[in-house]
This record gives sequence, C-alpha cells and structure tokens, in this order.
Amino acid sequence: MRLTCDIDTKNPLVLLFSILRGIWLCRSLPEIERSRKGWHLFWYGLKIDQKTMFKYRLLIRDDQNRVKLDMISDKRIQQVMFNRKIFVKIPKYK
Repeated sequence: MRLTCDIDTKNPLVLLFSILRGIWLCRSLPEIERSRKGWHLFWYGLKIDQKTMFKYRLLIRDDQNRVKLDMISDKRIQQVMFNRKIFVKIPKYK
C-alpha cells in the first residue's frame, strides 16, 4: 500500500519531525516533493492495511481534515496524487 502525507507548512522543523516519525513507522525513506503550501511525503510498497495507513498518516501529522474525509467517505478517492500516476497512452488507429 502507498502512504502519502500532505504537510501543510514550510517550517523545516515540522518537516524533519514528520520525516523522522515516518521513517520510524514505515522503516524506509520517503520520496519528498514540494507543494504549494508545504510538502508531500510518499512511502511505497508498505505491507499495511487501510486502518493502519490512516493511523500512520495521523502520527506523521498529515492534514487532519483530509484524513478524516478519507476515513468517512466511501465514494471519495483516497490519497490521489494525479501528478504521481503513470498513464498509459493508447495509440490511435487510422
């Protein structure tokens, strides 16, 4: 399972704290990407269930409102990062 966290601050100490806690929980280094409001942290290939993923996101200090929305909504797509998705281009036939 993939774990994505949205850290909505540009404070480097908050980012460092989140990265260290994520490393401790996930046992691996995250990919880090700068966002408009702060940072996105990505962990891939984790062998955890969805409930654990939500716990980890809260412990790493992901945006609490976003985590709550993901938890209560059945129809909302969770953890979507469209710029991280790989789209396959299908050739057009003439």
